[in-house]
Amino acid sequence: MIRLEQYMLENVLRNNTTIMKILIKIILLTGLAISNSSLISCQHLPNRSKAVEEVLPEFTEGELKMVDTPNPRSVIDRLELLTKLPSEVNECSGLEIINGALWTLNDSGSPSSIYKVDNKASKLLHEISVKPAENLDWEELAANEEYLYVGNFGNNYGMRKNLMVYAVSLLDVNEESTTIKPTSTYEFEYSNQTEFRHANNKHNFDCEAMIAKEDRLYLFSKNRGDNQCTIYSLDLNQSDEKQKIQPVSTFDTKGQVTAADYNEESGVLALLGYVYKPADGSMHPFLYLFYDFSDDNFFSGRSKRFDLGIMEQTEGLSFKDVNTLYIASEAESGGQGNLYQFDISGLLH
Repeated sequence: MIRLEQYMLENVLRNNTTIMKILIKIILLTGLAISNSSLISCQHLPNRSKAVEEVLPEFTEGELKMVDTPNPRSVIDRLELLTKLPSEVNECSGLEIINGALWTLNDSGSPSSIYKVDNKASKLLHEISVKPAENLDWEELAANEEYLYVGNFGNNYGMRKNLMVYAVSLLDVNEESTTIKPTSTYEFEYSNQTEFRHANNKHNFDCEAMIAKEDRLYLFSKNRGDNQCTIYSLDLNQSDEKQKIQPVSTFDTKGQVTAADYNEESGVLALLGYVYKPADGSMHPFLYLFYDFSDDNFFSGRSKRFDLGIMEQTEGLSFKDVNTLYIASEAESGGQGNLYQFDISGLLH
């Protein structure tokens, strides 16, 4: 009787073991099927982790936050190096498109000339001397329907009392001209500047950025003192006497503004600049886009800031079209500057 019970118990255990093995196999096969199914399904889904990494960072008042955009590309992907600039414009400090062509200039110590450059190759296409204008420190170009304006207002040390803007007819800016004469000269001074000597160049009365809009020029200060930017307004109907230009508004750019351009079609103002780090002398360029503002108070609306991810002295800016900006940098150590384009499509939604 005992042997029979032992035999029956062994059979039960043996059968249970077989059943357990079968169950384990079923579980393993089911898990494998689920894994394969998930893998196949994932092949049809967007790469979520990559999308998160590529969402464009928005810089507002110096605070980094992530924003949703319909075209989530990184800033680096949007900035494209087009070409080296020709050596003749190694001090490139302004850009303007005239009749589809790209024109630039050099800053202080260079000839009083404007230059037509190729936007695809390191090639100088034409040079026009502007006489009898003097290049004390040319820093910017701007244009309206009739005139090209040359900003002779670079003021590194805050000591200049001969700041001015030259106007030349757009009809003369072509490859047939070799020398052109200014039609008007607009002299000005800052109404709020009382000191002209500054320790360590820490002052707020340098300027390298300008746009033309309706019957005015708008100048954007390069504040070496507090790293902010103030808008000043210059009346184009008054060239017979020196103007005392008044501040319109101030914005904390947290860096030094070096170029500006305005696109009338989109109503977007672009400001270019860099953060200067004196510890190692490096420059870290940024771009601001201002929109939804009222009248001439460009800082009254909305804005977005983008760090460009390069270390260059960027001083030239011009809209190629509503979605594209040209950006130019000065040369380093006697070399050649760079010409970039930056895609802003989808950034302001």
